[in-house]
Amino acid sequence: MTVSTTTVITMVMTLVMTMTFGTRNLHLIHLLVFHTLKVRRSILEKKKVMEDTIYYMI
Repeated sequence: MTVSTTTVITMVMTLVMTMTFGTRNLHLIHLLVFHTLKVRRSILEKKKVMEDTIYYMI
């Protein structure tokens, strides 16, 4: 559910940015989007690890 929603949002964002900036910047936009998703995923993973650590400590 969450993954598919994120994918749809990403596709819409890419489409909007393509219309705004043109197709020549599409590669840069893809890099930006993937970087943002990667950063967000790593933050979520770190948060989960921290929560697990706290849970085990209690």
